[in-house]
Amino acid sequence: MSRILALLICVFVFCGCKQPQKTEQQNNLFVNGVVEIDTIDISLSDSLQMQEIFDDKTYPEAKQMHESFDDFLIAFASDSLLQKERILFPLDYIHNGETNQLSQASWKYDNLFLLESCYTLLFDNEDDLEAFGDTLQSEVSLDWYLLNEDVCKRFQFVSEQGMWSLKRIIEQNRKKTKNDFVDFYTRFVNDSIYQRNHICLPLEYVTLDPDDEFSILETSLDIEQWFAFQPLLPITYLSNIDYGQQNEEASPIKILRVNGIGNGYTNVYYFRRLSNEWELYRYEDTSM
Repeated sequence: MSRILALLICVFVFCGCKQPQKTEQQNNLFVNGVVEIDTIDISLSDSLQMQEIFDDKTYPEAKQMHESFDDFLIAFASDSLLQKERILFPLDYIHNGETNQLSQASWKYDNLFLLESCYTLLFDNEDDLEAFGDTLQSEVSLDWYLLNEDVCKRFQFVSEQGMWSLKRIIEQNRKKTKNDFVDFYTRFVNDSIYQRNHICLPLEYVTLDPDDEFSILETSLDIEQWFAFQPLLPITYLSNIDYGQQNEEASPIKILRVNGIGNGYTNVYYFRRLSNEWELYRYEDTSM
């Protein structure tokens, strides 16, 4: 009897101490202390639950990411459907002080500068030139100067919840002032004799070193070399994207940046006003 009782006690002890065996799949979950899962099947209800977890109430920063204005502007100008979607209708259209409202049905697609070979930017100092394109801005304007018509057309864009939209268009006859840079530029690019007389010689010239594309070469050009280069300068228009940089009419310095559209072309022209006359004194060509 005592033998039977001892045997039963041993059986119970053995069963109580035995651990359940892990399956091969369970063993594969742990490799070097890291959980590894081969396949995860997520049902529609699981997906909806995850979407609720990552909505803007739980993670508001997820919807506060700013859309690049430069990328938006190219898409806005090239896609007629997107353009209508990104206009706040009814759109205020102010022409020489008179306000009209345009409906979506009356809007006509505007390709902005896409049919041109380049667009331009204006600055009053080099610090703004280096820092342009600040995506933290909530309002940006595109100014379009029609040189032959003395008209300035301003497109005002606003960013709401990180997405850019056109808010207002202002078109007005450009007010001319003494020693106006736009007036000077119009004549500079259309009159070669006038241009020749308004270039400081020798002209400072900055370009990439032909022997080392990562190095900058600083040299100078004479007047014949300048005309031989025939750098790209718009003749019928000027544009400016106002990111908040200084661009005052009274500034004695104007820096004109010319960007090619989709081709990596970039030239920068430095103008200054001396004794009430503008002149080009520096030219940079660092196109890759």
